[in-house]
Amino acid sequence: MKLKNQKGFTLIELLVVIVIIGILATLAIVALSAAKVKARDAKRISDIKQMQTALELYYNEENTYPPTSALTAGQALVGTQSGKTFMGKIPAGPNTGETYTYAQINGGISYTLGYALEKAVNELAAGGYTATPGSIFNDCASDCANAGRCIGATDNCGKVCASNPPAPIPPASLSATPGNNQVSLSWTAVSGAVYDVYRSTTAGSYGSVLSGASDLSATTYTDTTAINATKYYYVVKAKICSGSVASANSNEANTTPYASLCSAVQVGSCTGFTNCGDNCSVSYNGWTTIYNTVNINGQCWFKRNLRINTTQCSGLTKNTHYRCVSNTSNAEDCTSVPTSGTASTLGYLYTWASAMNLPISCDTANCSSYISTNHQGLCPSGWHVPTDDEWATLINYAEDQAVPTTGSTCATGGNCSNAGKVLKETGTTYWTTAGGSPTDALGFSMRGNSYYVAGNWDGRGLRSWLWSASQGSNPITGAMSRYAVNTSVVITRDANSDKAYLFGVRCVKN
Repeated sequence: MKLKNQKGFTLIELLVVIVIIGILATLAIVALSAAKVKARDAKRISDIKQMQTALELYYNEENTYPPTSALTAGQALVGTQSGKTFMGKIPAGPNTGETYTYAQINGGISYTLGYALEKAVNELAAGGYTATPGSIFNDCASDCANAGRCIGATDNCGKVCASNPPAPIPPASLSATPGNNQVSLSWTAVSGAVYDVYRSTTAGSYGSVLSGASDLSATTYTDTTAINATKYYYVVKAKICSGSVASANSNEANTTPYASLCSAVQVGSCTGFTNCGDNCSVSYNGWTTIYNTVNINGQCWFKRNLRINTTQCSGLTKNTHYRCVSNTSNAEDCTSVPTSGTASTLGYLYTWASAMNLPISCDTANCSSYISTNHQGLCPSGWHVPTDDEWATLINYAEDQAVPTTGSTCATGGNCSNAGKVLKETGTTYWTTAGGSPTDALGFSMRGNSYYVAGNWDGRGLRSWLWSASQGSNPITGAMSRYAVNTSVVITRDANSDKAYLFGVRCVKN
């Protein structure tokens, strides 16, 4: 059988088909590439909008936009004050290594957020953009104010700014610490600002800037023109745009400078201490006293009462302002070597003014303006005399551990019936009797140092009496204290101990 001739595609037909397929493939690749660009730009726009939303939430909670370093790709955006998380993960751009550029400006009341588009998206052309509060692209009409640019500066669109931005936020947390004819000030920073300090002897009334305290770049200042025994009030303003735009006043801080009884050298510093539980070694005038430390519920305490050599401090008289702990026959049981004898184990006794390192007149006067936050007193640097509230925190916790229970508030303005069980030293070495069978479970080791006043000695081992930094219900002659007795495990709050009495001192870490 003979096969018939069968016709196929000619060469020209094949070439035409190949060309058509190639054109279609090219069109498909171009379309796919364009779709990928569009998707990347869409992600960028979405990322910027999400970050702007998070930034506004942050501002509403924190009263400032986050610092420049707070927006890092891959990290969470967390409030510096509230600790709240406003964005779980800061996004990065769609291309490898691509990030968005954020900066806090104008003292925290504005920001810039830079990004770039590959193609036009709606009203946005391809190119670089800077998002600001309320705008996702370069808004030439409002960019000067939003970006914190001052008069004469050029914005992102090339426009010369005709007005200054809003005033920066005022500095916060202004504190004033008294010294000898001086006051040390500190406050929180305002981004991009310099500072002016104002001083007055009348609360709420301020005139011109304190001489020598204008255009400060640091967030600390020492007023060396202050005069002892004069009460001063301070505020600070932040300034931008070469000083032409100023914030409102900071919070007001007040204090009264004074001459300390003991100098910083005489009080000493704590060496060998890094973490709570380490020993603190304090040396002065040939005396080296080693204090053990203990962490109790987040507070770091000395485990021993303070013993500072006050013999060379100005105006202090032995047996009137300070004294060694006596033995049972009412004679002093102290030696020149503080690592031996009762003085090393029970500490010294001080009047309230002596313990606070304030003028002796404070034993018979209201000295509230002299008392600073974390008031150091005779404690070494970095430590302070505990306030009544700090004592309450310790003793309420001790009550919880002794019962046991939770949420005790007995020491907040009152006495705790069981706290001494876990705070008092065990046995009868430092107590005449061990009433209530204390265990010293918290390691505070409260010992019977007792008290002394005007020749009258209560007797060692009968009571443990300790000062607080808080003045009493009659602040002229009284201050708050805490004490324990040998016959029970009650810790008592005395709301108005006579400042002229000589009690012990425990130091707590700043």
